[in-house]
Amino acid sequence: KLLPMKTFYEKRGISSEVQSKFKCGYAGGGKMYRRMVFPIYDLDNQIHGFSGRSVTDDERVPKWKHMGRKSGWVYPHQLSSPAIEEAGEVILVESIGDCLALYENGFENVLVTFGLDASPKMISYLNSFNLNRIIIATNNDEDKESNSGGIAAIKTAAKLSQVFDFSLIRINPPLSNDFGDMALEGKDFKEWHERSDKWKMNDAAFQKWVLNKINSIEKLKKNTHCQKLIKILNGS
Repeated sequence: KLLPMKTFYEKRGISSEVQSKFKCGYAGGGKMYRRMVFPIYDLDNQIHGFSGRSVTDDERVPKWKHMGRKSGWVYPHQLSSPAIEEAGEVILVESIGDCLALYENGFENVLVTFGLDASPKMISYLNSFNLNRIIIATNNDEDKESNSGGIAAIKTAAKLSQVFDFSLIRINPPLSNDFGDMALEGKDFKEWHERSDKWKMNDAAFQKWVLNKINSIEKLKKNTHCQKLIKILNGS
């Protein structure tokens, strides 16, 4: 019962064609009222959840609302899996908005973490591919008091390092705060992608930065996966 309203994302640089791929639409009522809603498909291509982006400017209303168990979501696998297979690479982003912007700019090998962590379900799914690169592209929050995107990237790298070799993992945030902003600001997505090799997790200088970040942030120091990551980085 979603209405085919395209203008909200068109104003953000996302074409009608890309929106149609995601089968999104406007909810004129119900729990997702006044949101652009995206159906979430399970690995059998059955709908098992919804994610909705508010179209209002009311700061009291959460930007995103989810229905279903996010821990079981691997989205949008039904669209992205051929591109992931072909490229041997996956780009992990925080939100559907980031995913749309990447699709609009020619990168379809994308999966959404729906927040600040990668679920065991997603990591298991990634392990089914023959990957040669995993790009963690959480938001670029370095100008904010709390760099939640950077913290999320380290936590995600820590989880991935339990399954994948360090040589495959990159941390490469957007050139702006997020990919939606990158698109609106007209920044070059190919330039962003080409710089991914500068963020190798097996680079000694970058490892030192990761260790310092973990040791300086209390919630990272207490994170079990980050503690394991420290042991791996120290070769123990």
